[in-house]
Amino acid sequence: MKPLLVQSVSNALYAFERLSPSLGHVSWQIAVDRPTPDGLALEVEQCSCPPGYIGTSCEDCAPGYERSGHGPYLGTCVPVQQRQPQCTGPGAVSPYAGHGGRCQCKTYAQ
Repeated sequence: MKPLLVQSVSNALYAFERLSPSLGHVSWQIAVDRPTPDGLALEVEQCSCPPGYIGTSCEDCAPGYERSGHGPYLGTCVPVQQRQPQCTGPGAVSPYAGHGGRCQCKTYAQ
């Protein structure tokens, strides 16, 4: 097995020091579902996502989760919180998507 070198592409945190982290003790499992020019699989990825995340790279929020807007990479996935609609008048549209359209409120936000 050949050593694999992973180079940091972000110099924002280390303006005066360039890092070249290394990754060792890696095993690759290759699966090819179509012929490739050099006999290697392309773009093979399989992740075990933590709770609240789904997707090939765990890049999406799972059902029942939403982006918090805080944290790295567009925000972390947190459980969806039930929100009361914010109504500005009869028939107004709530800004919260989970309420599906027009408000049915009897009291209104000021």
